[in-house]
Amino acid sequence: MRPAISDRGYTEIVKKKVGTITELGRVEGVGKPRIEKYGEALLEICRDHVPSEGK
Repeated sequence: MRPAISDRGYTEIVKKKVGTITELGRVEGVGKPRIEKYGEALLEICRDHVPSEGK
């Protein structure tokens, strides 16, 4: 079973501090099908676990 997104994709999501579906769509390897299936869950994980600039 392939992971939903590659390690490289996850790393890019964290480095860019992705916070919106639009920003998520700019990550290499995260196309429309993955955004539709996993987008909101990924953003929620980022909000909960990736420090923002103000934290």
